[in-house]
Amino acid sequence: MAKAIPDRWLDYTPIGKRIPGTRFIAFKVPLHKHVNARVQENLRLAPESLLESIPDLGLIIDLTNTNRYYHPSALTNRDVRHQKLMIPGKQTPPRALAERFCGFVADFLESNADNDKLIGVHCTHGVNRTGYLICYFMISVMKKSPEEAINNFSAARGHEIERENYLSSLKTLSNRNDNQGRSRSNQSRRPTQ
Repeated sequence: MAKAIPDRWLDYTPIGKRIPGTRFIAFKVPLHKHVNARVQENLRLAPESLLESIPDLGLIIDLTNTNRYYHPSALTNRDVRHQKLMIPGKQTPPRALAERFCGFVADFLESNADNDKLIGVHCTHGVNRTGYLICYFMISVMKKSPEEAINNFSAARGHEIERENYLSSLKTLSNRNDNQGRSRSNQSRRPTQ
């Protein structure tokens, strides 16, 4: 049987708004119906109610480090793709996992260029891991400044990224990208013998 309501899950609104200039929408993890039955109605979130609230959802990227909260078939049976990317909480996600996330997003955007379907992203609360990876994409792929990405995410989600290690990593991300780009361009400008 699924664990009861996750710690602090009730402290967060169920679903944010679409992040301007992107196809992202962040939300907390949907829970099985029998768990939601014990939750005040305005704080509930189940796969079925998620799809009713966001009818143009095309992909969900699930970042929880478990499979216990809901069955992906509740979404995939309704033509919503589901990608699982197990991200441990509290620690900054490793670059390889962040790049896999970017790959999921890029593949979806490429195969859905002719529509406006949304990409839903969630961890347990839809704030820290979710915010980090959405901002990572916005900074590294969309070339937004860290401040713009973080502010846009927080305003749309209605909650700020809380983990200082995530924020610090995001704030230095554009510098790392700039330095890597410079070293690649310097290598390509080296004279050949």
